[in-house]
Amino acid sequence: MVDHSDEHQVTELFGRIRREQKGRLDVLVNNAYAAVPFLVRNARKAYFEIDECSPGEAWDTVNNAGLRNSYICATLATRMMMDYQKQMASENSRPGTHSRVGLIINISSVGAQTYLFSTVYGIGKAATDRMVADMSVELKRHAIPISMISLWPGLVRTELMIKHAKDLFHLAASESPELSGRVVAALVAESDKEKLARTGEVVFVSDVASQYGIREVDGSAPAHMRSLQTLLLLGGYRVAPYVPRFIRLPKSWFLYALSWFKM
Repeated sequence: MVDHSDEHQVTELFGRIRREQKGRLDVLVNNAYAAVPFLVRNARKAYFEIDECSPGEAWDTVNNAGLRNSYICATLATRMMMDYQKQMASENSRPGTHSRVGLIINISSVGAQTYLFSTVYGIGKAATDRMVADMSVELKRHAIPISMISLWPGLVRTELMIKHAKDLFHLAASESPELSGRVVAALVAESDKEKLARTGEVVFVSDVASQYGIREVDGSAPAHMRSLQTLLLLGGYRVAPYVPRFIRLPKSWFLYALSWFKM
C-alpha cells in the first residue's frame, strides 16, 4: 500500500521496483486519484462556494495524488526506463527479447477541454494533457524511445459514481472501468513504431476500443465518446435515443462541440 500523496513513499516504491525487477520497467499507468468523494460532495458548487475546506486544501485533495503524483511518477519511470535501455544496449542483448520502447500512460479526461465537475478538477486534467505534450517534446529532443500519452476514458460508471452521481450523467453514455484496462492492454501490445506514433497525443479509450474491436465485459459494444448520440445523451436531448450510434464527429469537431456541454 502506497500513499501517492507522499513523494517519499512513491520514491521508495520505484526503488523497490528497480531492485526487484533488476531495473526493468516497461509500462507505467498513472491512475492514482483520491478526489472522487470530494467531487461528489461538492458537485454543482462553484469554486467560491466550497466551504468544507480551505481553497488550498481543495486544490491538494484534487491534484496532489492526481496531477502532482503523475508528474513525480512519470519522471521516476522515465529515468528507470532510460537506465534499463542503456543497460540492454551495453550488454548487446538479443533483438526481440524485450520491448525497446517504454510506455507511460496518464489517465486524463474530457474535463481537460470542457467544464466537468469543478474548476479545480478541470485545471488538473488540462495540466495533465499539457504535461504529456511537453514531456513528449523533451523526450523527442533527446531521442529517448519512450511514448508518453494522455488517455481519455469516457464517463466511467464506477460503483461510487453510480451510487452518488447518477444525476450527473446518463448511464447509457458511460463505460465500465474494465474497458480502460482492456484498452491499456491493447496499447501495451502495440509495436514500438505504433507506440511512438502516439507520443504526446490525447488518446480516446473509445477510439482504441473501436480500432481493436474491444467489447465491454458483458459483450456489448461500448459507448463511443465521439458518437453524436453520446453527446446528445450527455446534453440531455430527448432525441438522443433515435440518433444512430455510428454517426461520429471527427476529433477536431468533437473537441469544438464540447464547449456546448456543461456537465
